[in-house]
Amino acid sequence: MSAQRQETVRRLAAPDITGRKGQTPIVCLTAYTAPMAELLDEACDLLLVGDSVGMVVHGLPNTV
Repeated sequence: MSAQRQETVRRLAAPDITGRKGQTPIVCLTAYTAPMAELLDEACDLLLVGDSVGMVVHGLPNTV
């Protein structure tokens, strides 16, 4: 993520998300790699980044 983009994106905190309950829908996506997370970041409110693709796809011994 570029430094310029970090300045223009307003991040939601947990109270912001809970405050939207029953109002505006929240877009939540899952990314399985860091590059995919960068692509999806601007398209959603909440992004879950999984770390198991190395184990599942590449056969690595752990998620580190």
